[in-house]
Amino acid sequence: MRLSHAWDLPVITLGVGVDLGLAVMRQRFETFGRAPERRGLAGAFGAGAGVTVDLVRGLYLHLEGGAQTYVLKQRRVGSEEAEMAPSLAARLRAGIGVSL
Repeated sequence: MRLSHAWDLPVITLGVGVDLGLAVMRQRFETFGRAPERRGLAGAFGAGAGVTVDLVRGLYLHLEGGAQTYVLKQRRVGSEEAEMAPSLAARLRAGIGVSL
């Protein structure tokens, strides 16, 4: 789910937003020992900002950056107990589109 606001200016559009959701996480290991694959759900929330620039004839360029935090069960080395812990990720998106 995303909540956002955009300011539509003559040539560009500026936007900011926050999001909240769920993610399916999978972790695999390459090792000579025993390390089974793990799967689980994670809560996700983040914030970002973007800019869209109008080019020609409905063609536009979009750039967006933001930070995303996932909260998921993690195990520490040497421990059998899993604890909830956050994991931070950054994102950068760029694209070209056409308005019809």
